Amino acid sequence: MAFDSKFPNYGVIKVEGNSVLIYYSSSNYDRIPCGDPVSSASWAGDHVIVNYVSGKIRRYSSTSNYDNV
Repeated sequence: MAFDSKFPNYGVIKVEGNSVLIYYSSSNYDRIPCGDPVSSASWAGDHVIVNYVSGKIRRYSSTSNYDNV
């Protein structure tokens, strides 16, 4: 499973403390609650790669499903 194409097609991600906001329009987004401080996030196809301050990396396929990298 992966994010709906409307998210990577819009392509905007914002890191906000312990969360990542993925936008599908200028004022609409879904929040990925990450639990720990996030240093960066980016799209990799239709998945979101989240880099944590602690050094761990997760690949999110939805706002609640991820794989550790």
